[in-house]
Amino acid sequence: MIKQKIAQLIRQINPSLEQLKDDHCIIGSAAMMLSGLNVETINDMDLLVSHVDADKLKLLWSGKRRQDYIPENTRLFRSNFGRFDFGEIDVEVMGKLEVFKDDRWLPVTVMQAIEISFGEIKLKIPTLEEQHRIFLLFGRPKDIYKAKIIEDFLA
Repeated sequence: MIKQKIAQLIRQINPSLEQLKDDHCIIGSAAMMLSGLNVETINDMDLLVSHVDADKLKLLWSGKRRQDYIPENTRLFRSNFGRFDFGEIDVEVMGKLEVFKDDRWLPVTVMQAIEISFGEIKLKIPTLEEQHRIFLLFGRPKDIYKAKIIEDFLA
């Protein structure tokens, strides 16, 4: 059911994603689910993009922007951020995402990705090992929990 909703959302946003200039990647719980892991709920789909591409999506999706939404953990994360209402699942755009770790801002990059297909649509998600690394980098309790799910799956 959740996977079908994600697939529907991807088909809905794909025309906009095709206009992006730089690599982009789905991360977070949606990436876990698309990797075949059992994910109970997904409140949003996290889309990691460049700063320029975040501006592009903000323009394309301006009518869907959640103006009153304030991201949590602004001391831990910074990016060219926007949250967009696509019905049952929101899309969070994170342009040039950085995480504050060891007293400095570190860029969040996907070093190992795989391509997934939805018919003609092709998108990238991090490998499970890379998702694990990113969750540990984020370090919040919910991220550590997700990293453990991946560890157990890979064991």
